Amino acid sequence: MLLLHEISLKQGTAFTIFTEAELIDATDKFDNRNILGRGGHGTVYKGMLKEGSLIAVKRCVSMTSEQQKKEFGKEMSILSQINHKNVVKLLGCCLEVEVPMLVYEFIPNGTLFQFIHGSNGCHNIPFSTRLHIALESAVALAYLHSWASPPILHGDVKSSNILLDENYAAKTCQLTDKSDVYSFGVVLLELLTGKKALNLEGPENEMSLSLRFLCAMKEGRLMDIIDDCIKNENDMGLLEEVAELASRCLEMVGERRPAMRDVARSWDRAQEGHASTHGCLRNIF
Repeated sequence: MLLLHEISLKQGTAFTIFTEAELIDATDKFDNRNILGRGGHGTVYKGMLKEGSLIAVKRCVSMTSEQQKKEFGKEMSILSQINHKNVVKLLGCCLEVEVPMLVYEFIPNGTLFQFIHGSNGCHNIPFSTRLHIALESAVALAYLHSWASPPILHGDVKSSNILLDENYAAKTCQLTDKSDVYSFGVVLLELLTGKKALNLEGPENEMSLSLRFLCAMKEGRLMDIIDDCIKNENDMGLLEEVAELASRCLEMVGERRPAMRDVARSWDRAQEGHASTHGCLRNIF
């Protein structure tokens, strides 16, 4: 109750306490057909409130220790304060149940992983759109790292944790405490190549996308690994610039990697010299 009081003081009326009955009704009794995704932290369901607004309901995994409960409360308090267009908004929670449930805004176009690797794939998506998604992801992480109070490390940056709204604007979700910059570099590679970060079906030397990419960069074979559908686009200079930025993010020594705020600023500077993507990528900051 102290946590709810603290959140309500910071959020005013923007944070809603939902009843278990409301969320059961919204998700059709947590019907499997409404599952949006599963992960190590829980299962997410699509739901609709009585007034018609769509939500995403996360049923968290069981928390057995007091430390887990304390960390959950801290995370919920932080999430409730974040207000950024590229971070999925926490709308409220339900604490009537043994395992707490979180309620987020619903993001309609699924995950970046589905966008790149799903049945439709991204093979006809122009380079400028891929850059736009990557830029908005970088801006979100830069905000969490450098401008949120306190600073937040995402900890699970991957294409399946980046959501796309109706305009294909990127929104990050899932906040924990590991390395972000390297993982963002891997997401860039997925956008550049159209390939999965880890391919368990191919030969051993082709399993890791990051190792294949770094080897290609070192040997001057960048075009061998780039997605065919963007090789023919005019702005090869920008493509090479993005690849170089990705390689900096993938530095094995963490201290050599750029800060996320510097990654985001690099995108902004790159726009000025490349008129072909100028209109698409402005007004992000």
